[in-house]
Amino acid sequence: MVVVQAQAGMAKEVPPAAPSQPAAQEVSAGDVAQTISDRRPTIEWRAMHGGTGSEELHSVRQTDDGGYMLAGWSNSNPDGNRTAPRTGGPDFWVVRLDSAGGKIWDRAYGPGYLMCIENADDGGFLLAGDSFSGPGPDKTSPLYGADDAWLVRLDQAGRKLWDVSFGGSDYDFALGLQRTSDGGFILGAGSASGVSGNKATPAYGSYDVWLLRLDAGGNKLWEQCYGGTDYDFLYSIKQTSDGGFVLAGVSRSEPSGTKTSPRRGAMDGWVVRLDPQGQKLWEQTYGGTNYSGFIDIQELPDYGFIAVGHADYGVGGTKTSQGYGSVDVWVVRLDAAGRALWDRSYGGTDFDAGIRVAPMQDGGFMVAGDSQSPVSGSRTSPGSGNDFWLVRLDAAGNQLYDVALDGGGNEVLRDFRRTADGGFLCAGESFPGAYFMNDYFVVKLSPEPMVWDSDGDGVSDDSDQCPNTEPDSVVDASGCSLAQLCPPDGPWRNHGDYVGCVRVTLDRFVREGRLTREQAQRLFLEAVHSTAGKGRLTAE
Repeated sequence: MVVVQAQAGMAKEVPPAAPSQPAAQEVSAGDVAQTISDRRPTIEWRAMHGGTGSEELHSVRQTDDGGYMLAGWSNSNPDGNRTAPRTGGPDFWVVRLDSAGGKIWDRAYGPGYLMCIENADDGGFLLAGDSFSGPGPDKTSPLYGADDAWLVRLDQAGRKLWDVSFGGSDYDFALGLQRTSDGGFILGAGSASGVSGNKATPAYGSYDVWLLRLDAGGNKLWEQCYGGTDYDFLYSIKQTSDGGFVLAGVSRSEPSGTKTSPRRGAMDGWVVRLDPQGQKLWEQTYGGTNYSGFIDIQELPDYGFIAVGHADYGVGGTKTSQGYGSVDVWVVRLDAAGRALWDRSYGGTDFDAGIRVAPMQDGGFMVAGDSQSPVSGSRTSPGSGNDFWLVRLDAAGNQLYDVALDGGGNEVLRDFRRTADGGFLCAGESFPGAYFMNDYFVVKLSPEPMVWDSDGDGVSDDSDQCPNTEPDSVVDASGCSLAQLCPPDGPWRNHGDYVGCVRVTLDRFVREGRLTREQAQRLFLEAVHSTAGKGRLTAE
């Protein structure tokens, strides 16, 4: 077995050569470090926006013309580089940038706290947050309780088209928003309200997940509430390929209300899978014996999921990975039924948290969060204070490299997006900022430098231990397919040796999320019924 040390604390395992193959050539740690360094994206531009008050940037989207919309809240007057008049309290504040990061305009609406922005089909935008005020100059919708979810629809130039509120008699606020395939929207909110105001679903605990399906005009099509008798929050809502939805967040409830999955620790990561009408298909909790939670989830091509958030140091519950500091970035790979295939922790000796995860073309992932740790544990990139932190993973969760982005103060990442050119946009705030207190802070990164992949298996030539893979083959992180690891025409002593190799390899592929159990079972039966190892095969 060849083991190559690619990062401090992260080893890459190369499978043993099959009988008919020469052993893989050992690569030095220096060669691997050079390869990894060559793949890191570089900073194309960075910018800060704000006034002399406080700003928090929570959500970003790329626009149809290649520019960007920044969405969050501000309590500044028109100063610094904010030009929009203040509405009277913390405002929804949006900033329109061109593709090079130059500011085009900024607008304020409110008062309220803006948490989400989403592109609309006509090139405009939908904003979602919460409002604690009644109708005023910017707001036409009523206030139902102490705080309502408030949505504001804009055209391409930032002019308001309409606004609508959703809430009961207590506290309700938007936390997640996505455009749906029919041009409508799915809104995820936190709710402490029972049936009251325009909320028609009952409360189960102190805070529940409240899901609202809206048409393109903001009209409610249906709503559902999910939760137990304690505290349950949603942070990510995504429409799935079958038209349903997946929710990810945190839960402190025991099985109660609509929640059936067990409580693992003081707080758990919680995933809920829904059909297109919001009816629950399954749910599951994940975590150790203390605090764990999810902030983002993405569906993958095999209909499984990748979830990212944070977890405490120890091993326990469903958490199998040992941490590095007080809190670590935690990534969990799930199959289509919510079964955990693997989990990994990343971080240094202090506090590190994952906020977003982006699937990459090679089957791996880019995880984005923030880190307070020095260089230690799996963090190899230096910074100062609290930094934006990116961690690049292969398909099995092995760390390839990490990047820290320092704005000169303490940075908190709130959102992260792949851009149309294959690069990345990191967004949050920096304290102190360029204009006084917290300011919006955005960093545009280039795509990863192009790497050569001669056989098209998704593993670059510099990392591929098995070249010339057959097209459309499933491969491991080293670029090796089942046929290359267990070649049917190898000099097997008997048929059982060949079948044993296939079984072990398929088990590993399933654990790593490369195959479903059903796919592995089909391939295993093909191996059982093959003639491999039953006699020496010769080519005519």
